[in-house]
Amino acid sequence: MSAKKNYIIITLFVLLSSGLSSQVQIDSFDGLWSMTVKQNPTLKTYKLNIQIAIDNRRASLSYLMPTVLLNATAQDNFKIATTVINGSLLGQPNETLTMQLGAKYNYSAGLSANYTLFDWQKITEGRQAKNAIRLQEAQEAYYLQTLKNMAASLYFQSLVSLKAQEINRKDLELADTLIDIAAKKYNEGAVSLIDLNQSKINYNQIAQNLIASENLYESNLQQIRILLGLKPDEGIIIQGQLPDNIEEKEYRLGEDKLLETYLRMVKDAQYNLRIQQQAYAPTLSLNAYYGANQFQKTLDAFSFKSSYWHRQEYIGLSLTTTLFSGLENLNKIKAARKSFELAQMQSDIAELQSAINDRLLLEEIVRKGISAEKAAEAFFLYRDNLKMYHIQYQEGAIDLNTFLTYFQYYLIAENAYFSQLSSYYNDLSIIISRNQTETR
Repeated sequence: MSAKKNYIIITLFVLLSSGLSSQVQIDSFDGLWSMTVKQNPTLKTYKLNIQIAIDNRRASLSYLMPTVLLNATAQDNFKIATTVINGSLLGQPNETLTMQLGAKYNYSAGLSANYTLFDWQKITEGRQAKNAIRLQEAQEAYYLQTLKNMAASLYFQSLVSLKAQEINRKDLELADTLIDIAAKKYNEGAVSLIDLNQSKINYNQIAQNLIASENLYESNLQQIRILLGLKPDEGIIIQGQLPDNIEEKEYRLGEDKLLETYLRMVKDAQYNLRIQQQAYAPTLSLNAYYGANQFQKTLDAFSFKSSYWHRQEYIGLSLTTTLFSGLENLNKIKAARKSFELAQMQSDIAELQSAINDRLLLEEIVRKGISAEKAAEAFFLYRDNLKMYHIQYQEGAIDLNTFLTYFQYYLIAENAYFSQLSSYYNDLSIIISRNQTETR
C-alpha cells in the first residue's frame, strides 16, 4: 500500500543519513557521563576561567612586593625662572637681587622604589580576588549539575524512544495486516467502509508515532554529539535497557549548586562595598631613590663621566588619606551598598525558589513514578488482551469491528504509557544531577 511505501522511504532516508564514518558506543549513563566530563567543550572554558581567576588573584597580591623603576630624564629649560634673593648673600646688604638659578640642560638617572606598608583597599581587593576563584569554581559546579541533568535526560529519553520504536514497528505490522484484511472483507461486503477507514486510521496513527519517536531519537543524538564535542560525521550508538517496572524508593536531592554561585556573588558585592568605603582609609608607603643629576649650560657639554654627575639619594615615609573628593566616593559607596543589597535579595529569592522547587520535585516524582507504573501495568494488560483478541478474531469468536475498536484502545494506552514514562525520567534526571555521587 502507498502509506507503507512512503514510510519505508522515510525510514531508509533516516538510516542512510546515520551511516557515518565512525561510531561512538554508549552502553550506560555512567559511560555517557564519563565521556561528557572529559570531552565537553564548554566545560573546558569554565576550567580556563578558574585559571584566569587564579592569575588575577596572584596579580592582586603584587602590593606585597616593592615596585622598582629605572628612571632616566633629560630636560631643556627654554626659560629659567627668575628668583628674588637677599643681596646680603652676595655681599650686598640691604639690597634685593633677582637671579636665574639653574642650568639650561638638566639630566638625571637612577632607581626609585616604592613599597606599600599598609593599604586597606589592596588587602580587600586581594580577598575579593580570592572570592572570584571560588565564584568561578561555583559556576563550574553548577554547570556540571546542569550538564549532568542534560546528559541523563538525553540518555533516558533516547532509551524511551528506542523502546517506543520497537513496539511501534510491531504495531505497524499488525495494523498493515488489518488494512489488508479490512480491504478484502470490504470488497466482499462483509464489513463497512467505517471499519476499513478505522484500520487505516490506526495504521497512520502508529506511523506518525514511529516517525515522531525516530525524530526524537535523532534529535537526542545531535544533542549528545554537541555534549561530547563530536564532529558531524561521528555517529553514536546508544545501548541500554529501561526496567519494565519502576521501583518504589526514597528520592533525595543534593545541594543545588546554583545557590553557592549566588552566595559568592553576594560576597563579591560585599567586598566591593568595603573597597569603596576604604577609599577614606590612610595608606602608608615607603619610597626611596638612588641616582645622580647633571647640569649643563650647553647641549654638547653632556658627559657620561662620573665627575659630571652629582649623587642624589633619599628614603621617605608617606602617609596619605582622602579628605574630600567632591561627591565621587560618597556616590560610589551608595551605589556599592545598593548593589550589595540587590545581590543579597537575589540570593534570598533563589534560595526560596530552590527550596520550593525541590519540595515540589520530590512530591511530583513519587506521583509520576506511581502514574508511570500504573500506565505500564495498564499497557501490558492491554497488550496481553490484544493478543487474546487477535486469537479470538482468527477463530471467528469476534468480528473485525470489535478487534479494531480494541486495537484503538490499545494504542491509546500505549501513548499514555510512553508519555508517563518520559515525564518520570525527566524528573529523575534532575535528581541524578543533584546527587553527584550517584551512579546509574
